[in-house]
Amino acid sequence: MQTEIIDAWGHVSIIQDQTVLTSDKLTYLIDNDMAQFRGSLVQLEDKDHNVLRTRHLDYNTKDSVAVFKMGGAMRDKDGQIIESRNGTYDSKIKTFTFEINVNMFTDSIFVKTKSLVYQ
Repeated sequence: MQTEIIDAWGHVSIIQDQTVLTSDKLTYLIDNDMAQFRGSLVQLEDKDHNVLRTRHLDYNTKDSVAVFKMGGAMRDKDGQIIESRNGTYDSKIKTFTFEINVNMFTDSIFVKTKSLVYQ
């Protein structure tokens, strides 16, 4: 069986249900509904203007779930920053989950933990 793939380079974007994903490179595995974003800056912005940035993001277009590994940071609409090694974003339930070496920064506090869920 042959795998169907779409490769795109340059300023690549996918918009799905008001979630915007952009990067330098996209490999889309059609049979798996998997968009693999790679580049010096991969960005996901949800409809509430929370912005996740990383270099390596896999997005399942059927389930509307993004997964990042090897580091990422999210800035919410109020300026709060959450960083972690791994994480997910489920756009159907509007939930970010951060795991491994999680740091959260606000104007007045710093939180360090193993995992954190942001809704």
